[in-house]
Amino acid sequence: MACRTRMLIRDLEMVISPSRVNRPKDNARQERSYRIVKQEEIYCHRDYPSVQIARHSIARYIEEYNEKRPHQALWNYLPGFVHRLGDKRLLLERRARMTQIVKEPRLSENRALMAMAEGGISN
Repeated sequence: MACRTRMLIRDLEMVISPSRVNRPKDNARQERSYRIVKQEEIYCHRDYPSVQIARHSIARYIEEYNEKRPHQALWNYLPGFVHRLGDKRLLLERRARMTQIVKEPRLSENRALMAMAEGGISN
């Protein structure tokens, strides 16, 4: 690690917690996010005219990834929304309510069909 970086970390009273060498699973989530940025942004635009443009383009990609792109692993919520929500239990409760709202008409319809089949309701 560069001397200036170490000094900055020390000045901010942060603690360095490095991963073990050749152990990408030690920090799997961060490694995965680096991979996504590389595959979907950097490798597709290898010829950035300048470092400043590259930084701007990557920052714009990360913003879009977090704020405009739903993620299947988050039940199609935006990562930024989930992060701001803070408590994932709220997300699970919201998902359960939405699922119930979607299922309720089908349940009512199924009950009506079952009642018709049993001869309880006639049209």
